[in-house]
Amino acid sequence: MSDISARIEELKALQAELEALKSQPHLDLTAKGHLAIKGVRKFPICFKAHELGAVLALFESGAVREFAESKGVL
Repeated sequence: MSDISARIEELKALQAELEALKSQPHLDLTAKGHLAIKGVRKFPICFKAHELGAVLALFESGAVREFAESKGVL
């Protein structure tokens, strides 16, 4: 019985570790080839290739940070 109890505890620890990893933002590629950002909110944020380029340009130029700071969001 102690082997079974030890295995159950090990699996519970692994499950907790997986849940913690899921809650961290991470990237994924959808079946349709879109980039998905997961772990930021309840549903993933998905971008098609042409959308991703526009969003990256906004971030790289500093426009997103400037806007957020000017509105008191950051």
